Amino acid sequence: MKSVARNHVWWKNIDEDLDSLVKSCGGCARNKSSSTEAPIHPWEFPKKPWSRVHIDFAGPFQGHMYFVAVDAYSKWPVVKIMHKTTATHTVEVLRAIFANCGICDEIVCDNGPQFVSDEFRSFLVKNCVKVRYSAPYHPKTNGLAERFVQSMKQALRAAKNDQGTVQTKLSRFLLAYRNAEHQTTRTSPASLFYGRNLSTRLDKMKPSLEKRVESQQSAMRRSTRDRNFDIGDNVTVRDYKKDQDKWIPGTISSRTGPVSYRVEIAPGVTWRRHADQIRSSNLGLSSDHSVSDSSVVKASIFENDNKPVSEQSSSSQSSSSLSSCSQSSSSQSSCSQSSSSQSSCTQSSSSETSVSDKRTSVVEVPKSEDITISEKRYPTRNRKKVEKLNL
Repeated sequence: MKSVARNHVWWKNIDEDLDSLVKSCGGCARNKSSSTEAPIHPWEFPKKPWSRVHIDFAGPFQGHMYFVAVDAYSKWPVVKIMHKTTATHTVEVLRAIFANCGICDEIVCDNGPQFVSDEFRSFLVKNCVKVRYSAPYHPKTNGLAERFVQSMKQALRAAKNDQGTVQTKLSRFLLAYRNAEHQTTRTSPASLFYGRNLSTRLDKMKPSLEKRVESQQSAMRRSTRDRNFDIGDNVTVRDYKKDQDKWIPGTISSRTGPVSYRVEIAPGVTWRRHADQIRSSNLGLSSDHSVSDSSVVKASIFENDNKPVSEQSSSSQSSSSLSSCSQSSSSQSSCSQSSSSQSSCTQSSSSETSVSDKRTSVVEVPKSEDITISEKRYPTRNRKKVEKLNL
């Protein structure tokens, strides 16, 4: 129009006047083509899964209607086949989805009659769910749900000749879609929604973690023969005291763990040892074997801390009697030496002084004492009790 006008006439601002004439023409305005599309304004990305959900209906397609819900955060899709699309049936389906995935914060939908009904709005208000409606006849506003509907229809068309019902084909598609990497998030919907991918038949082909750990543990075994001992077996047990034999005879008294045992090395005296610290032997328990380990006295004191006052007093008296017996025996030996010569008596008294200063705890435990050896280090208060008993 502008070019035709310029070929015949011209005046100032001719283009602006022609534009105003066209815009004022009613027939042109009613039949004009669509205007240029506005720039795309993306939805805000949610901060957590199942916060904003886009819903829509798809169909009729292959004789069924489909209710579609897609999570905006993880792109996790939920599809339900519906035979009726009334507001009541829509509310029931949405309630079932909320029971499986939880109640969302916001729902985006179009202006379908089911979504604008009072029953649907009342259901969302009671569950504190905010609803946003897209512009009428503008499906791009709800583009997340619309795009998934296209993918679903394309997959069902491709599986038209496959065996199975529509629900079977739909379930196979959903499993593959949820585990596939999404184009926008570069992560699978299942990984963002559940924190892991869904297990498939391909995953069953991989070796399980349990079997891999068991194989590694079996490789750690240093021998093919298990080291098992029965109660009452004669063994030799490792002794870690200085200036003593490395192995002393004993008898298995009890089993404290898969590879741990309690070994009786003297009447009433037991040590706890690992199977690596025990060897089979034909040597029996020696009755005259004396234990000179201070841990015997420490163990008895540690056990007395957990006994009643009456039992503690009796155990302390027995310990004091043991120390008095040891002192009396040492005094008798020194007197026998003094009868032979005065110099030897002087040496014995000096040796007694040095022994008492060192405060060694060499005590032969009677057979009636039931003392359990524990080679752990005890607190300072228990060491002080040991020193008092040795004075």
